[in-house]
Amino acid sequence: MDAAVKRFIRDTALFLTLALALLFFINYFYESKVLPNHILEKKDQNYRLYLSSLDKKQIDYAFFGDSHFFNGIDPHQINGSFNFGVPNENYVKIYYKLKQILEQDHVQVKYVILEADLNSLSTLTTDETRLLHELWYYHNYVPFSDIVQITGKTSSDVLARSYLPIIGARENLVVDFYHAFWHQTIPELYRGWHCLNGSLPEDSDVETNALDRTDTYFKNQNITSPLALAYFEKTVRLADDNHITVILVRSPVSKPYDNATILRNITKEEYYARVFSALKNNTDDYYILDYSSLYFDYPEYFSDVDHLNCIGSEIFSRRLATDLESLNKTS
Repeated sequence: MDAAVKRFIRDTALFLTLALALLFFINYFYESKVLPNHILEKKDQNYRLYLSSLDKKQIDYAFFGDSHFFNGIDPHQINGSFNFGVPNENYVKIYYKLKQILEQDHVQVKYVILEADLNSLSTLTTDETRLLHELWYYHNYVPFSDIVQITGKTSSDVLARSYLPIIGARENLVVDFYHAFWHQTIPELYRGWHCLNGSLPEDSDVETNALDRTDTYFKNQNITSPLALAYFEKTVRLADDNHITVILVRSPVSKPYDNATILRNITKEEYYARVFSALKNNTDDYYILDYSSLYFDYPEYFSDVDHLNCIGSEIFSRRLATDLESLNKTS
């Protein structure tokens, strides 16, 4: 072997060693500085803390959904409740979370309340950026073989994303580090809930915002993802197998948002017929509560066109608590 080849091998080995060292160094800081303040970690800590405060491992009302629930369901108003809602949630994640709560944490749950909004089962919820994207977190709950099958990723890719979080976060790495070191905002949580400030603007911008939000949810998307629907059914069956009552809830939205869905020809009737059929085919123990139009005349209750603000969340949760108590008495 001549000197040039030896030098090439040596330089290549040195480069790879330095590259790997840099990768592990950045990953270490990402895990120690960014992930502890990630909303999934904060929610998990909040849940574990709440669980440790209970005399008995029992949650009467377990709420699962996306940001509509995360920001809209105030557990201050609903005794024995915990809000498991997370932004960009989907029913694949919900199924495995509920399975973890019931089978690993051994928590007794009386009611599972599932979000059933227009966007809850769309293909947007199961695209690559949302479908088990945070593998550093979800590999603790979802079996490895299931992750490979659901995501379609190779085993090596799943392993890398699970144990080297910066690989999965590479698109947002700079932003994540910026927020961690210079502009850190850690959400305050109460039993999983985080309220939003602000209110809808009283001008034409709200109509534009409503159309933009509708396009974000549904443009170039199908309103029902087969994968999301399949895991919705699995979630309902899991609840039924554990003798848990399922309650579907349609969250309040603003009138401009509802108008925008009509303008964009979103087929609500067909969608809900499919969702309710999936519910009824998998359990006989269910209720459906529709609050979607409840606050059409109260724009001051909304932070944006489809999310309640702090005041709206409190008022809505009090109403929901009353209805849940009525259901509890009749069940």
